[in-house]
Amino acid sequence: QANGRLQQDRTPLPTQLGMDDVLQLTVRVPVAASARYWREFQQVAVLASMSRGQAAARAAARAAGKAPPPNGPSQRRGANHRKGPKP
Repeated sequence: QANGRLQQDRTPLPTQLGMDDVLQLTVRVPVAASARYWREFQQVAVLASMSRGQAAARAAARAAGKAPPPNGPSQRRGANHRKGPKP
């Protein structure tokens, strides 16, 4: 029930997503939910924000012609391995 009501509510999320900020949001949003629900809501909101930030950084890098490797430099196949015998 809380999910449906929150999906319809257009109250913007706080810029900062600490638990105190989410608790202040609960005062402005007329949705009754448990403390556990709001903790999980906060965790999901933080993860979604981080994901959006990473996507924006990748888009900016592509636009600047500096796209990073898909999995980062240390995770590329062979990044830490030399070909051939050691000197």
